[in-house]
Amino acid sequence: MSILVAARAHGIAAIDGPYVAIRDVEGFTAAARRSAALGYDGKWVLHPAQVEAGNDVFSPDQAAYDRAERIMDRYAEATSAAGGGVGAIVVDDEMVDEAGMKLAAVVAARGRAAGLTVSATGEGV
Repeated sequence: MSILVAARAHGIAAIDGPYVAIRDVEGFTAAARRSAALGYDGKWVLHPAQVEAGNDVFSPDQAAYDRAERIMDRYAEATSAAGGGVGAIVVDDEMVDEAGMKLAAVVAARGRAAGLTVSATGEGV
């Protein structure tokens, strides 16, 4: 947790340490999920078999990516002068304010880094 808190305090990515049982991909995946749940941005990998599992855990799925992009688009419009300059909106029956928009921006950035683009419907697949 010290790494996570220090990284957040300095605006840098928090990367969790390695999982040394290099052939235990299930164990690595479980450890990576715990790290992601705590808020880490990634996890060190020591073996090529861990790369795909790490990418799966720390990259959003298509639906989450589409939703993040939708939130950012709708929030930008709503907070503009043309949109009335409001501070909070509803997207998918959930309130979104500046904090929610910032969370969506992180998900969208991770999705773009993983090579995702908005699906044809923009609603996820």
